[in-house]
Amino acid sequence: MGAPARARLRLDIIDWGYPAERVTFRPSIWDLGDEGDLMRLVLSLGNGTINELRAEAESEEALVFLRRLATGVGACGRVAPAAAELSRFWFFHDGDEVYRQGSSARAAHLFIDPVPRPERFPAA
Repeated sequence: MGAPARARLRLDIIDWGYPAERVTFRPSIWDLGDEGDLMRLVLSLGNGTINELRAEAESEEALVFLRRLATGVGACGRVAPAAAELSRFWFFHDGDEVYRQGSSARAAHLFIDPVPRPERFPAA
């Protein structure tokens, strides 16, 4: 499964548990064409260490690739949580697609901005 040429994400993850104080979305650039970045994401999804993840993509191809990783490696399903449930999440933004990994009270949630945002990425 090779990443597309423009497969950069602005990504932030809360994993292994929530911090003592609430944090806001503070993304860093992950290049899924880079073996190290791709492996970190695959392992996080596959090992189930994520509490919340939010991603913005540079291109439609990157969005498609991320959705495949989420539903494939991560075994996530797309869901439509009620507003009350959404309000408890730290990284959710209005309009995000919501994916759930697992079914327990500790299920992980991935929030994916469905619109490519190339203007938010530095020139490669």
